[in-house]
Amino acid sequence: LIEIAPYGPSYYIQKIECRNHLLRNFINKLSDLAKDTKFSKTHRDYVCNASMLGRFRNAIVKAIAYRKAERITLDHKIDNLKKDILNSPNHILGRHDQCEDYFCRASKDAKDDLVDIYMKNGVLMAINAIMQRLADHASSLLYDTDNNPAETYNSIVAKFVGGKRINFSLKNSYQLRCELAAISYNCKQRNLLGVLHQQLCGRPPGRYTQLFLDAQLHRYNNRSR
Repeated sequence: LIEIAPYGPSYYIQKIECRNHLLRNFINKLSDLAKDTKFSKTHRDYVCNASMLGRFRNAIVKAIAYRKAERITLDHKIDNLKKDILNSPNHILGRHDQCEDYFCRASKDAKDDLVDIYMKNGVLMAINAIMQRLADHASSLLYDTDNNPAETYNSIVAKFVGGKRINFSLKNSYQLRCELAAISYNCKQRNLLGVLHQQLCGRPPGRYTQLFLDAQLHRYNNRSR
C-alpha cells in the first residue's frame, strides 16, 4: 500500500500494530528463554517465572500510559518510550541509575543489583535483543490501541460460516453470512433475531421468542462479568 499510494502521494499509510499482539509476542519471546539450554537453569527460571514476566509486562504498560499522556511532540514521546523499554530489564534486575522518577523510586545504589551477573552469563543480552524488537514498535505502542473489534467480528463470521469446512462461495452465500455477522456485531444487547423480526415483519417478536432472547441475553451478561 505504501508503494501503490492508493490515496495519492500526499497521504502516507502507516501500519499501527495491535498493542495486545505486541505484548503477547514480547512475553512469549521471554518465556522461550526458559527452554534455551545454553543458559543455566537457575538463571532461566529466575527471569522466566510468572511473577517476573508479569513485572516485565507491567513495566511496559506503565511506561506506555505515562509517555502517552505527556504534552510533548510525538517524536520525543517515541524516544522517551524507547528509553524506558530498553531500561526496564536493568530496573527489574535491580539497577536503577537510569530509571525515571515516575517509573521507580528505588535507591540509585541498590545492593541487590544482578545486572552484571546476568550480563556475564548472556541472559541479559538475550533479553535486551527482545526488548529492542519491542522498542522498535514504540510508535505503535503510543497509540495504545488493539484490533479487538476486528477479532470479535471475525469470530462471529466464523460462527455463521462454520469455519472452513463448507464451501459458501456460490450464490453470494458467504457475502450474505458476512453481512449477517455485521448485523449481529452491531446489534445492541446481542438481539439479532429481534432486530431481524422487527425489520422483516414490522412488529416485535412474539412472547416465546422474546423469552428466548431474554434468556440468551441473560447468559451473555453472566459470561461478560
